[in-house]
Amino acid sequence: MIGVVQKLKEVAAIFKPYFMNRGSYQKNRLLFAGFIISNLLGAFAIAAIYAYMSTFMGLLALPLLTYEMFFASLADFLGVLAIYGATQAANYFCTQKLIQSLTDSLNKDLSDAWLKNHAYYGIKLGNPKDTPDVNKVLTDDTSDVVFYS
Repeated sequence: MIGVVQKLKEVAAIFKPYFMNRGSYQKNRLLFAGFIISNLLGAFAIAAIYAYMSTFMGLLALPLLTYEMFFASLADFLGVLAIYGATQAANYFCTQKLIQSLTDSLNKDLSDAWLKNHAYYGIKLGNPKDTPDVNKVLTDDTSDVVFYS
């Protein structure tokens, strides 16, 4: 358990700068809040689904079940089920947008740090005149595949 807590602290330390009060990261805070709220609403919706499903099953056992009772109970159950689906869609949206935003921000910061520290020392950029002809390379590769197949 201590190892898990330590790993969570390490992950929190890495991502903490991307949730601070810098103006460009306000979207990250909103997406994270949306993620938390959609999960909480989803949990309440699951409890409501259980309650409405129990009510619906109880109504089916009644000897004098009317169409009105049946469809009213079914509508309640399906309504809560639709709310649960909406919370899961919101959860997915917030999660995907947050993952993309954090990935882009982290990649940019790591790339900037890499370039600032001159970690690329020894790498020489190629001369544009030495760039191979893409059409020739693709043609040669295709002919090799056909020849060796």
